[in-house]
Amino acid sequence: GKLLLAFVHDNGLDDAVMTVYEIREGDATARTEFHLIDKTVLLKTLKVLEEQGKVVVLEAEEGGDSDAAGGKLLLAFVHDNGLDDAVMTVYEIREGDATARTEFHLIDKTVLLKTLKVLEEQGKVVVLEAEEGGDSDAAGGKLLLAF
Repeated sequence: GKLLLAFVHDNGLDDAVMTVYEIREGDATARTEFHLIDKTVLLKTLKVLEEQGKVVVLEAEEGGDSDAAGGKLLLAFVHDNGLDDAVMTVYEIREGDATARTEFHLIDKTVLLKTLKVLEEQGKVVVLEAEEGGDSDAAGGKLLLAF
């Protein structure tokens, strides 16, 4: 628990919302002692930290998972901002001005891509490849999203 709290504090993530997947497999934790830690061990650690009042654990909706919950947040943002027929890049979602005050701004790219895959499987987003020779950074890793 102390290692996790130290990582969060040292990386300025004190007020961040992170998923279990992000902690275990995200880019930010790739070189830490808890990267790829057993999920059961991580959940027990988080429960102890929550009992000590050091973290707040938010549960995914019953029968759902964090990717589905993240997808609902993203779709709500798209709808609330009139972007239902918009084409956006992964970069725009993660780092764009429009998302600066959202829960998914600066989200781990792996987590975002997994969430988008769930939305694509549900038919709620279309993931398109950017044109050949295009600016892959500006296109968010060559992925364009049509909502």
